[in-house]
Amino acid sequence: PYGGFIGGREYIPEFLSFLSRWAKKEKVQRIQIVDLNIKKKQDLPDFKCVESYRHVLELKGKSTDQIWKNYKNSLKRNIKTALKSDLCFEKIKSRGGVEQFYKLYLDSMRRNKALAKYPFQLFLKIYDLLLPEFSDMFFVKYHNQPVAGMVVIYSEDTAHYFHGGSATQYLHLS
Repeated sequence: PYGGFIGGREYIPEFLSFLSRWAKKEKVQRIQIVDLNIKKKQDLPDFKCVESYRHVLELKGKSTDQIWKNYKNSLKRNIKTALKSDLCFEKIKSRGGVEQFYKLYLDSMRRNKALAKYPFQLFLKIYDLLLPEFSDMFFVKYHNQPVAGMVVIYSEDTAHYFHGGSATQYLHLS
């Protein structure tokens, strides 16, 4: 999720074939590869390239029971574990919270050996200019300590997950 392909171009077709088989097995409908450095359509013969930015999960007309039923067992287990772990979910209410969120974001980038491509100022601008009408920022807290966070940006009828971060030392809680 943090970049394009690394390695020789000759391995891309084999990798994409594997990825396609895996996606069908897991019922994944769309995969986004960012910073893809493939210019010619013939480099991706089995894939239709479309510009796409986020996965959208349609919730209209679905009850919470229907949504829960469609979750994978591993996700259900993680949610149940989180509920037993004294975790709470709350909105970020100050610019200081944005700074705490950014530290979580940087921790995730370090853990994933990825470059932090978004500057702190971007998240401050989202907070200052888009909240609360067009965006929200959230924390997951453990004993009142932020352990994860996310930024959601709203369009007319969709909530878009923009970015998140989490503290490495608390990953065992999920």
